[in-house]
Amino acid sequence: MSDALGRKPVIVGGMLLFVVSSVAAMMSTSIEWLYACRVLQGVAASVGPVVTQAVVRDRWSGENAARVLALMTVLFGLAPAAAPIIGGGITVHFGWRGIFLFLAVLNLTLAALAHFKLPETHPKENRRAFSVVGTAAPYGQAVRHPAFILNFPPI
Repeated sequence: MSDALGRKPVIVGGMLLFVVSSVAAMMSTSIEWLYACRVLQGVAASVGPVVTQAVVRDRWSGENAARVLALMTVLFGLAPAAAPIIGGGITVHFGWRGIFLFLAVLNLTLAALAHFKLPETHPKENRRAFSVVGTAAPYGQAVRHPAFILNFPPI
């Protein structure tokens, strides 16, 4: 999608989707609604790491790109280690809904920063047309592949 629309709008859009899904999760009144919001959060959260790697490829190459990707790997690795500590503190003081409020405010701030400070690294002349079928077809092939199927035990 970022190849068609550009990196910046996809990153900002993903962050805004994360904000909306966080607010919806915070306001959820049933476990089913909370699950649906968390799935949407997961989809939105997946945008950042993927498109950020594309930004790195656009801006750097060789050893410089390797350095930036290594730094990103460290930062993305620290987040799961720090999140339970931060989340625990927020939960103690503000309840479980406070976690979603924190995530919404944090991502809204980051989306604003990205909107105003992040340069577009994928020029319009290099963009390709977006195709839902072309994007979805490899996923259909993957889920039918025996190696994929064998990763899921029978339920």
